[in-house]
Amino acid sequence: MSFRSIWRSIFRKLTTTLDGEEVALDQTFEALGDGLNSEDILHLFGLMDGPSIVIIDELDRVSGDSETQIALADTIKTLSDNSAQTTLILVGVADSVDELVTEHLSTMRALKQIPMPRMSIPELLEIIDKGIKHCTGLSIDPTVRERIAEYSMGLPEYTHRLAQEAALCVANDGRTDVTMRDLEYAIRESVDNQLETLFSSYKLAVEAPRGTLFKPVLLACALAKKDEHGFFYARDVVQPLRSIEASRTPETHASSKPNRRKKELEIPAFARHLKQFSSPERGPILQSRRRQYRFVMTAMEPYVILRGLSDGLISEARLTRPSRKPSTELGQLSLLAFE
Repeated sequence: MSFRSIWRSIFRKLTTTLDGEEVALDQTFEALGDGLNSEDILHLFGLMDGPSIVIIDELDRVSGDSETQIALADTIKTLSDNSAQTTLILVGVADSVDELVTEHLSTMRALKQIPMPRMSIPELLEIIDKGIKHCTGLSIDPTVRERIAEYSMGLPEYTHRLAQEAALCVANDGRTDVTMRDLEYAIRESVDNQLETLFSSYKLAVEAPRGTLFKPVLLACALAKKDEHGFFYARDVVQPLRSIEASRTPETHASSKPNRRKKELEIPAFARHLKQFSSPERGPILQSRRRQYRFVMTAMEPYVILRGLSDGLISEARLTRPSRKPSTELGQLSLLAFE
């Protein structure tokens, strides 16, 4: 959306009182013409009867539009300098606020940065418990409950989706207890039918002739140990990839080639895969920065793991903690013990 279209959609929803009647501000907005600027926005807010709160979501989607970013930065500064009776809440995916609003250092003093971390395991479990509570007679296996929270990797939309699909499977069968079989169904249903946009990006990233490692390497990237910003090094991919490949290797060959296979799966074996994952040719699905990598889309990371489970690249057993004690912190699936 352009600067003008963003504010058009906002002022269609804001009203003021004129001659005793409540009227929308969109007609006044349209009268300002195409040369909309920050002073015009200030004027429109001045026409309102009282204070307002305006939320602009998905601001990261205009990060490549410098004209819109500059106009928004001007507006933030103008509203702040003139003590306008409105609060702007700007929401977007970024490591810091200056990635969302890149112009005007003076704008930063008008902004308060509020990081929104991924949800913790207890918070995700609470989502599941609230849903189960509203389904009369429905219960869920404690292990399944915990797995749903772990596979969500801090993203509540995955918790909602997996829990809902598993519960629907139980209801359609006339049962009352959600088991691991129902979670397996929910995973397949989610990756095959419910997440089409992610599937298209995933397919572009991994399509290759038989025998290549694109699918296992991408899964290993999702399972790799990461820092607080989601970045990982190539060396962090080695152990998950070895475990994935071990599960794909027939037992009849496992005893004859284990050492040679481990040597083959060093960084040179998949360095080109990481490079291609970071290129437009395959999305890019990964972002590269100073020899570090991370997923471009946060939601892609759990999707890749669920796809790996659905396709049999890795088994749930290989992602199981040695202890069945309930999780209390948000961990990475890479911290789960490999067999």
